[in-house]
Amino acid sequence: MQNKATDLFSNWAENGRDQGMANAHGPAVAEILSSTLDQRKKPFSFIDAGCGNGWVVRKVHSMSLCESACGVDGARAMIENARNIDPD
Repeated sequence: MQNKATDLFSNWAENGRDQGMANAHGPAVAEILSSTLDQRKKPFSFIDAGCGNGWVVRKVHSMSLCESACGVDGARAMIENARNIDPD
């Protein structure tokens, strides 16, 4: 029987692999965010479905035009890690 993805990613978060994912995906995500958000002239809101430990949410929230940013994830340990890093 296979584990659910949420269980797998919770295990990853408990073992610190969430930070490795953030580091590995960082350059590609930075390029995507830059190409889609840097040209914005109006305020925006952002939601990240499958946010992991929230690193993209924190990055986008720090942008001057971002009025609100929210992350959701089915892996409880990922959300716990996100809340430990930034309770908001």
